[in-house]
Amino acid sequence: MGRHVCIPPGFLKEIFQYEVLKMLKKEGKITDAVIENMLSWQHSGFHVYIGDKISSNDQASLGNLARYIIRACFS
Repeated sequence: MGRHVCIPPGFLKEIFQYEVLKMLKKEGKITDAVIENMLSWQHSGFHVYIGDKISSNDQASLGNLARYIIRACFS
C-alpha cells in the first residue's frame, strides 16, 4: 500500500505563488517591483485548497469541480 504524505496547505500556497509569479516575470508581464508589492499584501489572492479526493465515479462532484474550473479565476 502507498504511503500518504500530508503537505501543509500553507507550504503548497507558497510554492504555487512562487511559480506563478516567476512565470509572469519570465513572460514580461510583471516586474520585481510588482512582485514585491504583491507579496506585501495581507491577502495576496493566492490560495490552495486541499479537500477530499474525488472518485472518478462521483459524477456530481466532478461536475461541480468542472464548473469551478471554468469560472473566471480573476476578478
